[in-house]
Amino acid sequence: MNYLLLMTLILLGCVGLGILLGIIVVRLGHNHDPLDDTGFVADGLSATLGTVGGLLAFVLGFLVVFTLDNYTAAQDIASQEASAYSAAFEAAVLLPPERGEPIQRDLACLIDSVRTEGWFYAEGDRPTADDVIESWWVQTRIDLGLLPEAGALQEYAAETVYSSLAEARSLGEQRLLMNGSSVPGIIWIIIWLSITALVTLTYVCLRNNTFILLTSISVLTVVIGVVLWALITFANPFSTSDGTAVEAEDLAATLVRLQDTYPTPASIWDPCGEPPAVTP
Repeated sequence: MNYLLLMTLILLGCVGLGILLGIIVVRLGHNHDPLDDTGFVADGLSATLGTVGGLLAFVLGFLVVFTLDNYTAAQDIASQEASAYSAAFEAAVLLPPERGEPIQRDLACLIDSVRTEGWFYAEGDRPTADDVIESWWVQTRIDLGLLPEAGALQEYAAETVYSSLAEARSLGEQRLLMNGSSVPGIIWIIIWLSITALVTLTYVCLRNNTFILLTSISVLTVVIGVVLWALITFANPFSTSDGTAVEAEDLAATLVRLQDTYPTPASIWDPCGEPPAVTP
């Protein structure tokens, strides 16, 4: 079940539980002291309602800002990962053609596999995607290992390819680790309990006007739902469940730029097909 659907079900459950608790509170109140909309009881409920609502608004506002930073960081990591792959390819261009072209081909296919099958691997939607990427990683390392000792330029190019690939791999790992909610579970418990209490108090305060009551609870549900949707989106930047995931646009743009800059030999840019059968 995706985060968005789960959040919606829990939110509706909290609203329903809040209404039920409100009914119970009203009945218990009538069994002891009559509840009315004036005087000390109404003032006390309004103060409590404002306190709970203010607390919930503060928690949600703080979390949205916090998770927005997480979402922005994910975009930066995706951009840096593309830049690292680009640097590796640019360095491979400096190698002699007979040695550099196979490495360029490996890098082109590696970037494409990360851009497509591997981008959302952390969600488990494509369980074989990691094997595809690893195959191109291994093939690239094999071809780099076949480079003979040569002059300073080739040594510099090979070292740059190695270091850029290491950086790209590290950034890719960070990206995968970010593809999960960064909000602690205890915070979610506080949010759900606050929503339930807010709906309960709203019901008790507005129970004598059905239209206002339903309107208020509906507006609360919609507004809180939208805020929670933003929270889930920012906390899970690579999740595809809500259509706002950080896409592999930078990697795609990198491939297009490299192909436009280095169109020859054309074999480098042929469709990759199945990954090479290599053993790490």
